[in-house]
Amino acid sequence: YNGFKVYGDNGAQIIPPVDSEIEAKIADNLTPWKDALDLLDLDTCLLKDKSKTIDPYDDALYTYIDQMYHELCRFPDLNKDCHLKFVYTAMQGVGLPFATGLMEKFGFPKDCVSVVEAQAHPDPEFSTVAFPNPEEKGALDMSKQQALDEDADYVLANDPDADRFTSCEKQKDGSWHQFTGDELGTIFGDWQLLMAHRRGVDPKNCLVINSTVSSKMLKALSDYYGGVY
Repeated sequence: YNGFKVYGDNGAQIIPPVDSEIEAKIADNLTPWKDALDLLDLDTCLLKDKSKTIDPYDDALYTYIDQMYHELCRFPDLNKDCHLKFVYTAMQGVGLPFATGLMEKFGFPKDCVSVVEAQAHPDPEFSTVAFPNPEEKGALDMSKQQALDEDADYVLANDPDADRFTSCEKQKDGSWHQFTGDELGTIFGDWQLLMAHRRGVDPKNCLVINSTVSSKMLKALSDYYGGVY
């Protein structure tokens, strides 16, 4: 456990200066209040009996991967013949079992995906990066170098809590193009609309939404496929 997200009374995540004010309060109260530690003893009579507790992680992981396979895997036979090579980094977070589990379930050959081992497992200190956000400059240097060493085509990356994703594509001159969030959203949106079109889904049932800070590329795609933007 390495942190949490804080929401204000308006239901949105906090913004400056509230974040600095909270940080200052924490700094002023580094010494625990009297009797505060008593609240940390959560081993109740029920929890002390470990036979009455379960860890749902494995079941949840299996269920998630299985559900994603049935909902999203369109071309398992083509996946098996994939000749592209990927390097994946979990950015010292929790994404590894999900990313590699999905790739395996979807049928991609094991040798087409390699993992940045130094960043494969959770590390609360994030010792291999200056700032653990894959969108930050320099955060993917280790992944790119491994991809060059292994002659991989793409770098795939999650942030530590695996709710962000980015990708880099190797160019002909050996440099890397890191896709922006806008570009990735356009690629994913085009794929979803194309798959719906091929399955004969009524385009009026294809709703396309983007954030206010995104371009209108998804609108252009929606117009092309006849969707609702």
